[in-house]
Amino acid sequence: MRLDLTVLVLLPLAACGGKDETSDSGGDSDTDTDTDSDTDTDTDTDTDSDTDSDTDSDTDTDTHSGGSTGAPTFAADIGPLLNSRCAPCHISGASGGLTISGAGSIVNASSGNGAPVLDYIEPNDPDASYMWHKLNGTQGTVGGIGGRMPLTGGVFSAAELQLMEDWINGGAL
Repeated sequence: MRLDLTVLVLLPLAACGGKDETSDSGGDSDTDTDTDSDTDTDTDTDTDSDTDSDTDSDTDTDTHSGGSTGAPTFAADIGPLLNSRCAPCHISGASGGLTISGAGSIVNASSGNGAPVLDYIEPNDPDASYMWHKLNGTQGTVGGIGGRMPLTGGVFSAAELQLMEDWINGGAL
């Protein structure tokens, strides 16, 4: 449509030889010659997509403090979270038989307490991770015992649970 309008605008100029002659009351005449032909068209396409639920234009889906868009890591994200939310019961003590001393103490480590067939954390499988069930209060559905964790300080927020789930699904590294 835009090209057609350009042609229609240029046709009247072509009919008069591309010149626009005007005369003012002083008796002189001005002659302007239009030598350019504007035939450019808009060929770009907008491929932006907003992947978050707010109304701004960012696409950052990074919800962890590691600063990358990859999966969260124990060292950068999960360790600090567990240190702040699970201490002193499971960091400096062995409440319920669990002492969290690093990723190796929970990843591929049998819970042995309440749900012996499940590891505390099974990489890439939150549903097979006993700690995941304890944090969500669903431990009874997998043969577990006790209450939802943590017992003090309030349950994990939706963002904290998402961080844990992303870490598990990312291989629990």
